Amino acid sequence: MKPTRREIKQALKVAQSPETTFTRNKTLESLAARGLGFVNGKAYSISRQQKQDLKGWLSHQSIDWTTPWSAFEGDRLETAEVATDEKLSASTDNRERVLVSAIGPTVRVNSTTLPELEGSHVSLVTEFVRTIECDHLLVVENLPAFNSLYRLLLDFQGQSVLAVYRGDPTRPMGQTWAKHMSEEMDIPLAAYMDYDPAGLVIAIGSGAQTIILPRVSDLENVNGSQTDFTNQHIQWEQLRRMGMPGQLSFHCDYLGARKRGFTQERMLALGIVHQWFPIFPGTAHGK
Repeated sequence: MKPTRREIKQALKVAQSPETTFTRNKTLESLAARGLGFVNGKAYSISRQQKQDLKGWLSHQSIDWTTPWSAFEGDRLETAEVATDEKLSASTDNRERVLVSAIGPTVRVNSTTLPELEGSHVSLVTEFVRTIECDHLLVVENLPAFNSLYRLLLDFQGQSVLAVYRGDPTRPMGQTWAKHMSEEMDIPLAAYMDYDPAGLVIAIGSGAQTIILPRVSDLENVNGSQTDFTNQHIQWEQLRRMGMPGQLSFHCDYLGARKRGFTQERMLALGIVHQWFPIFPGTAHGK
């Protein structure tokens, strides 16, 4: 029977240890079932000859018994360096990634021009990103909206924008990475979130200088979600305590009067015009 990654790791630990007795577990029971040691009560034991057999068994799997067991914690490429079966790796790719999309004139990453792909995005391994050339970094809250930015009715004023998906449990680093790269590369950071209390709180906390918001006259006859607004009472109280600057104060008042939330997806679907707004007084859109 083909060995599992756990069996290989456990076998390496046993082979490299000077001990002959270990606390019994399911994986050690599997090794004992292969004739590589034996279990008795809560203990697993292995004789000197059985340990030699264990090393031979590892060799039969094309794995040197001196290989660090941590070599099987990485991705397939890392495991392939020490074993012929890369499927024994912990994952196919455990590197940190962010999803990005190019908008407008030339956007370059590591001096390579990113294509402007309608409805698509590019996945970047963050550790390999050395340089970014664009006029704005833009953090986008929701993945469906991020993939539909080509439908966003916004005057980009001829500027090049690298949009970054904010992230989710499977890709959590988008917003943090965008803020870091904004500071590292001296590129202005903007935010495009849901038009509701939570969205405004996220935008203000993102470190962005500019926020993309809907033209409220376009929302007059649009029905938003009362449930979303009601469920965000904590964020609403946060906004009220923040003391919003000029134009943002107007948007807080508008949301408070409507008592509705408007998702990015709904506004994109209905063709709502959006505009740039500075988050802090004296902050201008653009460099």
